Amino acid sequence: MNFLIKNEKNILYSFLFIIIVLGFYLCFIGGYGSDEDTLPMIHAFEAKLGDGRFVSSRFTGNPVAELGIGFLSYFLGSWAANSVTYILLLLGIIFFYLSFEKKKTTKNIYFFLFLCLTNPIIFFDNLEPVDYSWALFFYSLGIFLFNKKIFELSV
Repeated sequence: MNFLIKNEKNILYSFLFIIIVLGFYLCFIGGYGSDEDTLPMIHAFEAKLGDGRFVSSRFTGNPVAELGIGFLSYFLGSWAANSVTYILLLLGIIFFYLSFEKKKTTKNIYFFLFLCLTNPIIFFDNLEPVDYSWALFFYSLGIFLFNKKIFELSV
């Protein structure tokens, strides 16, 4: 027990490293996953590339993610779309944490990231090209920049 208390930071970092590496490994072997929106998102990019028209993949389509995932899938394949989606999830979680936490320490950031990534729904659903990770990234980046007073609302 004393060993765990002394090395809790190293144990946390090791587990977090293993989870992140496992995520990238699953991105490379996962293909396009089971999400039914991936192929329509690729079609949205192909339509834009082919004749310049934008066709939403569904009623509430996200154009940035659709074009980004479509571009990565069309030119680089599923591993690139999966990896970028996973990276945007990681960055979104980090920016979200930095937006609200007053006492920012690396241990707390890593622990928050560890808690989020050990949730199987957050982890496994964002290893395939879905637009939720893309939306979380831009949302949390906006909150972060707004809280840092980089953007100010004037009334």
